[in-house]
Amino acid sequence: MSFMIYKKYGEIFKKLRVQHKLSLRDFERIGLSKSTISSFENGKTLISFDKLDLALQEMHTTFRSYMLMLNNDEEDYWLNQFKKIEQAYFNKNFSLLKQVYLDNIEYDLEENKVIALSAKACYSHLSPVEVSYIETRLKSYHIWHSYELYILVNTLEEIDPRLLQDLVGQMLSQNEHYLKEITEFRNLLIRVVLRATLVMIRHGYRDDSERFLKAFEGLTIVFDTYVRISSLFVKGCWIYAFENQITGKKLTARALKILSEIGALELREVFQKDFEKISNKSSA
Repeated sequence: MSFMIYKKYGEIFKKLRVQHKLSLRDFERIGLSKSTISSFENGKTLISFDKLDLALQEMHTTFRSYMLMLNNDEEDYWLNQFKKIEQAYFNKNFSLLKQVYLDNIEYDLEENKVIALSAKACYSHLSPVEVSYIETRLKSYHIWHSYELYILVNTLEEIDPRLLQDLVGQMLSQNEHYLKEITEFRNLLIRVVLRATLVMIRHGYRDDSERFLKAFEGLTIVFDTYVRISSLFVKGCWIYAFENQITGKKLTARALKILSEIGALELREVFQKDFEKISNKSSA
């Protein structure tokens, strides 16, 4: 392997290490000395796959994410596709969602398939075979990064709610590490917990939804208006479903009113539909 390839591996690793605010000495606990990491970052040597994998885990980065970072074009493609799905979902652009599905489903690669099914889940129900495929992929992820969270946030309404409960519980048990991540990653985690809480409420899982709600409220930081309004809305949904419909409806109405006043009309519409699903379930 050439010096240039050595150098690229090391440069990307250093970028991740600095981003996660880790020192060279922090990797000694997994058996990598300060000099070994320094040599690797400077392109003088490589480290073994198993040690590299352990080091990436210290930074809550999957080996896949690391490899994608070595090829910026590929990384940009996956991020671009997921952001396109997100934008189309909030703008109710179903034709774009269908196009993302069609653009990716024709390829056999796992990444293309999960992107395609993520898009489809935003405008249609997945087939039992597709749900099974997504659930198998989600169960195989032991480290959660942006790639994995994008898949979950788009498909969580389709998968088994007990699996969803396990996956989100797993994430929340490690949330102190995740919150040190970049803002985009934290925002994704917040979206996952928010949507998972609403799904649990809709399925009548009182205790699990209450635990998720408390965790969601704990993700709030100063000046985080979006999370505070969302928290008010989800709390209203929980109270409506499990304690008092009148009180719950008042809280959700207050949250929706605030969203109208600040011009967040797309989010207001999404929340309005979420509340309708819960109220329809309660009155059924």
